[in-house]
Amino acid sequence: MASKTHRIDMTDAEIDALLEKAATSPLSAEEVEKLRQLVGTLKWLTVELRKKGASIKRLQRMLFGAKNEKTRDLQKTLSQAGKAAELLAKRNANSDESGSDGEASQADEDSASSSEEKSKGHGRRGVDQYAGADHEHVPHPTLKHKSSCPKCSKGKLALQKRPKVLVRLVGKAPVQGKVWTYDWLRCNTCGAIFTAPLPEAAGPPEKFDESVTSTIGLLRYGFGMPFNRLEALQENVQIPLPASTQWDLINRSAPHLEPVFLELIKEAAAGEVFYNDDTTMRILELIAARKKKPPDKNAKGKERTGTFTTGVLSTLGERRIVLYLTGQNHAGENIQEVLAQCAPGRRTIIQMSDGLSRNEPEHLPDGLAIIHANCMAHGRRKYVEIADSFPDQCLHVLVELEKIYKYDGKCRKGKMNPDERLAYHQEKSRPIMDDLEAWLRKQIGDKLVEPNSTFGEATEYMLKRWDKLTRFLTVAGAPIDNNICERALKRAIQHRKNSLFYKTLHGARVGDIYMSLIHTCELNEINPFDYLTQLVRAGEHIAEDPRRWMPWNYESAATPAATKSP
Repeated sequence: MASKTHRIDMTDAEIDALLEKAATSPLSAEEVEKLRQLVGTLKWLTVELRKKGASIKRLQRMLFGAKNEKTRDLQKTLSQAGKAAELLAKRNANSDESGSDGEASQADEDSASSSEEKSKGHGRRGVDQYAGADHEHVPHPTLKHKSSCPKCSKGKLALQKRPKVLVRLVGKAPVQGKVWTYDWLRCNTCGAIFTAPLPEAAGPPEKFDESVTSTIGLLRYGFGMPFNRLEALQENVQIPLPASTQWDLINRSAPHLEPVFLELIKEAAAGEVFYNDDTTMRILELIAARKKKPPDKNAKGKERTGTFTTGVLSTLGERRIVLYLTGQNHAGENIQEVLAQCAPGRRTIIQMSDGLSRNEPEHLPDGLAIIHANCMAHGRRKYVEIADSFPDQCLHVLVELEKIYKYDGKCRKGKMNPDERLAYHQEKSRPIMDDLEAWLRKQIGDKLVEPNSTFGEATEYMLKRWDKLTRFLTVAGAPIDNNICERALKRAIQHRKNSLFYKTLHGARVGDIYMSLIHTCELNEINPFDYLTQLVRAGEHIAEDPRRWMPWNYESAATPAATKSP
């Protein structure tokens, strides 16, 4: 359907009119194309329904695209749908006036398109954002500050503080290469060999600079580019870099980076607020082992067969650490292993996740207590998904929650500390949330909506978890949603969409190490490319004191004495 058939918007009246005309008179070329599209869509839909993974939601996304969750856009969409329903009712009542209906439809479309707001552009990038480019200042060849004006010979020239700027971008391969050919001579008597000295720019004799490994790691685990795709790109620019060589470089660096990853887990355990969630991830090694394993008839319960990548994000003040952990453990089991690294004496931490019980740890270190908070965005999304069926009720919930998010945005913009934020939410947000809770309970209690309907199910989800969803009203520092962790998990999802799987558990471990280091750097506004390069260059010296090689202090550790000679 993507290549030959495209979705078109036609009302029931337009389809009926087209079919009637097809039965009585010849069709125009435009009308034939519309009919072809309708038949093609039906054919495609039939094929999709036969597929194993078919679902209504999946077909909705494929046909209509992902739904926008912004309250403002939903209001606009639902209002347009209401106008369309009214227009269709008028058409059915006046079916003999098809021409005027067509004009009304076009007028409605024109008014709807004119009312849409144009999206704001981002403008040009400032020159200060090109920090990674080579910068060169070009002075005037003959004139200087306070020189006489060549034109009038009377005035003095003033050098402007803000120079003119020219930015020129040049395309290159991700991994560059340079070849040196140098003479060597051999004595035909004694066999002595004499070689021409290489220039200083040639560096050490190794073929691959440390920056090659960091570039591959950043592309592979930071942006989801598979090794074979990078191999094809390098082949096209005639600088070969086979996929096997890429993996060899990454694999050789992983043991040196693992001490930093383990230290990162220890520092994450000292956080104040934890976010966690997981997503499915295939590991071929485990799938093959499960197929070879004979079924255990004496096993109690269902054997776990799924594999997951868990994202655990820890915050301590302004510092953020994100960890990726791939295997058969759920998010709650993985965060339990992280919290096992907590120093003795810890009292209370906050944990944010969605409403699934598997996201909460079962066992905690002695003396440690957790305040569980649930994600408001998950509860809100349930109303977004059913807004077409219950527009009035859902929009009421979404508009009220929109106010809460605006207040939380003001807290972030004002850089309030946790206590100030709590007091602000208690003043502004608590009355709104109390009224919303009462309104939701009335909808169910007075049977204003069917409890077994989708709106009833969404409301039961909210009310069942109301205390955890509103922790930001009772606990200082409690977040309102788990969006920051879900954004971090997009790294793993991007990897899954591009590469489909990890081949082995070892490969998954390497991916976890690189993803954790890269995304932690980005969250703390640290250059991940420079950081990875310094780690690869330091090599086995990192294990001597991994704490010196954390993203926030590695620059002081990256000295000639602490690293290999360049």
